[in-house]
Amino acid sequence: MLRTGLFFDPHSASKLFAASALSPFSSLNYARKVFDQIPKPNLYTWNTLIRIYASSPEPLQGILIFLRMIHESPYYPNKFTYPFVIKAAAETFSSSVGEALHGMVIKASLGEDVYISNSLIHFYFSCGDFDSAYRVFMMIGEKDVVSWNSMITGFAQKGRAEKALELFERMEAESVKPNDVTMVGVLSACAKKLDLEFGRWVCSYIERNGICMNLTLSNAMLDMYTKCGSLEDAKRLFDMMEEKDIVTWTTMLDGYAKLGEHEAARQVLDSIPRQDIAAWNALISGYEQNGKPKEALSIYHELQQSKIVKPDEITLVSTLSACAQLGAMDIGSSIHAYIKEQDIKLNCHLTTSLIDMYSKCGDVKKALEVFNSVERRDIFVWSAMIAGLAMNGQGRAAIDLFARMQETTIKPNSVTFTNVLCACSHAGLVKEGKTLFNQMEPVYGIPPEVHHYSCVVDILGRAGHLEEAVEFIQKMSIDPSASVWGALLGACQIHGNIELAEQACSRLLELDPDNHGAYVLLSNVYAKTGKWDGVSRLRKHMRLTGLKKEQGCSTIEVNGVIHEFLAGDSSHPLSKEIYSKLDEIVMRLKSVGYVPNKSHLLQLIEEDDMQEHALNLHSERLAIAFGLLNTEASQPIRIMKNLRVCGDCHSVAKLVSRLYDREIILRDRFRFHHFSGGNCSLLTQWLPQFPRNFKLSVYIVLPLALCLQFKKPPPTMEALTKSFANICSKDQTTPTLLSSTTFLNRSYINFPPFSNSISNVKLLGDSNLLRNRLLKQPVASSHFPSRHSKVSGSLETGGTEIQKTERSKTVHVKLQLQKECSFGEQLLLVGNDPILGMWNLSSAIPLTWSEGHLWMVEMDLPIDLSIHFKLILKQSSGDLLWQPGPDRTFQTWETNNTLVITEDWENAEAQKITEELLLSENEDLLVNQCMEPTVESVNTNNLMTAKDSTVCKEEEESFHQITLSDENQSDGEMWLGYQGGPVLVPGITPPETQMDAEKSLPNEMGKTLSPENSLELTADDQNMPEAEATS
Repeated sequence: MLRTGLFFDPHSASKLFAASALSPFSSLNYARKVFDQIPKPNLYTWNTLIRIYASSPEPLQGILIFLRMIHESPYYPNKFTYPFVIKAAAETFSSSVGEALHGMVIKASLGEDVYISNSLIHFYFSCGDFDSAYRVFMMIGEKDVVSWNSMITGFAQKGRAEKALELFERMEAESVKPNDVTMVGVLSACAKKLDLEFGRWVCSYIERNGICMNLTLSNAMLDMYTKCGSLEDAKRLFDMMEEKDIVTWTTMLDGYAKLGEHEAARQVLDSIPRQDIAAWNALISGYEQNGKPKEALSIYHELQQSKIVKPDEITLVSTLSACAQLGAMDIGSSIHAYIKEQDIKLNCHLTTSLIDMYSKCGDVKKALEVFNSVERRDIFVWSAMIAGLAMNGQGRAAIDLFARMQETTIKPNSVTFTNVLCACSHAGLVKEGKTLFNQMEPVYGIPPEVHHYSCVVDILGRAGHLEEAVEFIQKMSIDPSASVWGALLGACQIHGNIELAEQACSRLLELDPDNHGAYVLLSNVYAKTGKWDGVSRLRKHMRLTGLKKEQGCSTIEVNGVIHEFLAGDSSHPLSKEIYSKLDEIVMRLKSVGYVPNKSHLLQLIEEDDMQEHALNLHSERLAIAFGLLNTEASQPIRIMKNLRVCGDCHSVAKLVSRLYDREIILRDRFRFHHFSGGNCSLLTQWLPQFPRNFKLSVYIVLPLALCLQFKKPPPTMEALTKSFANICSKDQTTPTLLSSTTFLNRSYINFPPFSNSISNVKLLGDSNLLRNRLLKQPVASSHFPSRHSKVSGSLETGGTEIQKTERSKTVHVKLQLQKECSFGEQLLLVGNDPILGMWNLSSAIPLTWSEGHLWMVEMDLPIDLSIHFKLILKQSSGDLLWQPGPDRTFQTWETNNTLVITEDWENAEAQKITEELLLSENEDLLVNQCMEPTVESVNTNNLMTAKDSTVCKEEEESFHQITLSDENQSDGEMWLGYQGGPVLVPGITPPETQMDAEKSLPNEMGKTLSPENSLELTADDQNMPEAEATS
């Protein structure tokens, strides 16, 4: 053609180009080179190039060629051009391009063309705009079968099966004859709807109307049978099919795998003439989606070793999901490394799977690394990261990420709101959760569904707002589901509300009579409150109805191998070593004061030894012991449990993390617990932010005399307290006592934290000291003393010297501020006085939170001093927000009363200064005589035993308490003060400890002494269990 000059003829050149472009033996690159050499391509040539690009892996080039045609050629697009370029827009999900093309079609008066309209229907379905697709369909004057097929297939593929079947009925009513493509769409809708009855009717319809049963239609019918659970029909059709392709084999294999017929699925895989990756993917995903993640990983390892085919994206997504279920982070990390080695580009599906895997293995840092490493993030990637932060207790970070997502073009969907509401639930963000729920429909156009209502009930219930939760359920715009009542029942278990629990359980069982979880939760409520007759009645009912409680199971991954433990399990090859290690753990725990919290036993066991033995058999403890035996000290111990971890096991995990200096990551059914240094990441999720990250309030029972050897006359309360501080910190290298002050017989002692457990502290004293009263006034760590006096004391002499300075004359000041803050936020005070940190942020004083959102701090300040200060809001992210406006000021003066400074966050002029009368010394502030020792929570940094303590007792004298409060202060200081009752924390029920029965022992004075008692420490952070069966 070049020699004859025909190539330069537009018509001849277009024929040559069409032959080269549409030939199965040609390539896209060759066709493009031919096109670029044509001097003046005609409209047919342009349309052909756009057509082959639209159907190629590079559809965007089709759009670019279209734009080039408009600008460079003298031709206008015609009715053959638009269908191809609209298809390219659908393939690239370019909604703005497609809508612009739709406008050009209307402007060119081509809107009624059926071919263009069918292309627009396909485009709008591809972009998820069902309404626009339906409007285009309704505007077609004479709809052909392709128009109907586009709508039916589009609705079926996008999950609107009901609408697809409705259109098929309308198609029949309008006497439009369906073809094989129509029936493929209808069968797909039946499969999505799981409507076997209608699917069988469609199969008979196909036979009655003589519609050609080609391979595609046969595969669609087979898929419908397998997804509707009719394996007999599927097997019969499969055996009748003369022609089978890989889709046929894979569909049959997938049906067997997902319905639990794993042996049959494996037989199908082995029978496939030419195995490809799709068949392996069907088996792996079938195991993974059917709750068999270990089997899925086994098939994946077999695939790798066989080297028949290479894993593709679908393989990796399914395998990562199996790793997430098991918490198999080693295997998941190796898959991530494989992705990098093979230079596989992270698309949204793989990114979502990696984020989900790392999050469910407890490594949020890795999940965030994956999230930040990708440029393209769809709604599923954002939702997965929000869910990952939520389940790992970082609720505030999850909400911040949700806000960051809204700054992009990504719109939240129903799943996103489920995840962000779960974040509020786990973090105790009640106000934020209610606000987000109320914004769903008016702001984001997403009507709340039943799972969103369940999340709000969970948020309110966990926070203890049970009445508000009930009122919320009563006002629901839809009927409450079993999940809603289940959330309320779970909250009743946490807070021990038996009456409401019975009502919630009754409503739940009306909706779901076979829900064994409802019986278990109500049984747990009964067990927690000691109503064993109720427990027995429920268990008997479960036995009669054949319902069985799910057995507790914990898994741990070591060197890529998953080890599984049941309660009381002895089947593991290393059982002997595991139980020996468990005995060692229990001995070490008891040596530092651990006492099993037997209230977490959900069975009636009379003997104390058997109760403790039953607790020690819980599966997570066996997994912890195995992890200590078989992992390096630098490795975290990762444990996955199928039920909620019990409260006593939670305490044990905290103590083990401290005693063995190990990080333990435990995922139960609902959330993650990250244990490190004796703390749990979720311990303070429902606590207000007390000063210095309040975590400990241990009540130590001591004799009223404090059993100290002092010379007569009896020492003051200040001297007693300081001497006790000397004993407690005698093994420290830092100064024994840093400072002290006394105000209305209240003594505050500031001394360094203990490096070791305090033991063998014997305090003997004179019974005359019993008349020294201990005040019941609670002391928070915000009561900061003056730091300008030094004290030295000695137990031998009992004397205490106080070196006073010129600033010793002080006035007691209480500063308070009414400000509503979110959980995780903290208010700090800094100013121009040494007590206020001299404007040094590291020395800023935290304020104490109390109910009603009142923040407060008390301190002793020098008189006649001009104080300049400001408040700082420390946000959960660590950012500092200074109080707006000028520095706040006030002048101290000499008074016997307390100066009360009432601040306003915004307005400096709203400051109020008043005097508050002090309590008279003659007021009765004695501790209740029958008060027992109480433990709010345990920080294993400062566990004590007092086995050698003795309690002096005289006639008509009562026991008193001294509180040792470790606020986990950042500057390494603690506060010692008198405290007569527990600090009440919203949502936390103070746990109980038991006192040993008193025994009478004579001393040399002939008086009666109480025995040496061990300090019993228990902790309860309301991680209530779903009981593990132990026998």
